[in-house]
Amino acid sequence: MWEGLGDLTRIEGYLNAQKYINILENILLSIRATAIPAPNPIRFVHDRSPIHTSRIVTEWLAQHQEREVIDWPSKGCVMNPTENVWGMMVRTWDIRDERTREAIEQHARQEWDIMKRNPTYCRRLVEPMPDRLAAVVTSDAGWSKY
Repeated sequence: MWEGLGDLTRIEGYLNAQKYINILENILLSIRATAIPAPNPIRFVHDRSPIHTSRIVTEWLAQHQEREVIDWPSKGCVMNPTENVWGMMVRTWDIRDERTREAIEQHARQEWDIMKRNPTYCRRLVEPMPDRLAAVVTSDAGWSKY
């Protein structure tokens, strides 16, 4: 979010539509209470992932009108600021030393904490979004300088 990163939550096993709904219900609802006051919608950047487009997720989102899903191109993940966060998390990952789930999680938490302590990090990712989106529109959803 513009205000910064929230808490990092480990997902046990593989992410599926039901686990995603649980995340929406249990974790993201705290965003409403702390960062995005009503009546402002909580906006989601969903790609064409089967989890995002599943019937149960689509129905859940339809029942919760204060949430808005931004129409996102299937190849638009590079435009999602979240992808920049993941990129920062793996930039110092050492595949030789971090092979277990525990080591990978420890590394992710350390990097997350570094980014979380930088109050302007998320703003620098979000601020250029209008220009990035305009570039995608201009290129007819093709490649852009971003």
